[in-house]
Amino acid sequence: MNAFDLHPPEEIPRLLKMFQDGSTRKKTAGQWHHRVKDGSIIDLGDFSALPEFSGRTSALMVAQDIRERKRAEEERPEVLYTSGIQRRFHRRSGSEG
Repeated sequence: MNAFDLHPPEEIPRLLKMFQDGSTRKKTAGQWHHRVKDGSIIDLGDFSALPEFSGRTSALMVAQDIRERKRAEEERPEVLYTSGIQRRFHRRSGSEG
């Protein structure tokens, strides 16, 4: 399995551009989609770098499943809005809560 097998087809041009423009020669971070063993696609945040180790260029890549974080970020405005309404209601009604 290689990098092209992990990414959905619509991300292959972005992946190729990253390899062609030399982005892999420095530290990079971003969001991608990866295909997992069961064939489903998940959201990932990744960081990659090419550090030197024992005099040789090495590859370091860290991929993190960010599905839960993205879900929480999407819910947050709704939570903040709802809690704001509750605060205003309690202030106006004279109750605490």
